[in-house]
Amino acid sequence: MDVIELLESAALLTPEEKATDNDLTARDVWDHLAHDEWETALNLLEELGNTPPRSQHFWEQLAQAAEQLHLAHSAACATGDPPNSATA
Repeated sequence: MDVIELLESAALLTPEEKATDNDLTARDVWDHLAHDEWETALNLLEELGNTPPRSQHFWEQLAQAAEQLHLAHSAACATGDPPNSATA
């Protein structure tokens, strides 16, 4: 899958009604994807992944997208361990 497919797939695994501490939702992710703001979408998905914790498959998709975007700081998701929400 390419980056956009991975991010879209991960976004589909995020319930619309769930919000982060900053009131960001999956709708915000879709807005960023529509404007080709992939890194921002990835960061929002990482933050949304902790509310409540998402599946291993979700984190694997984010890790693949991060690798394709050459974002080493996000590739740590490849182990399936979500990033520390204080640093995400």
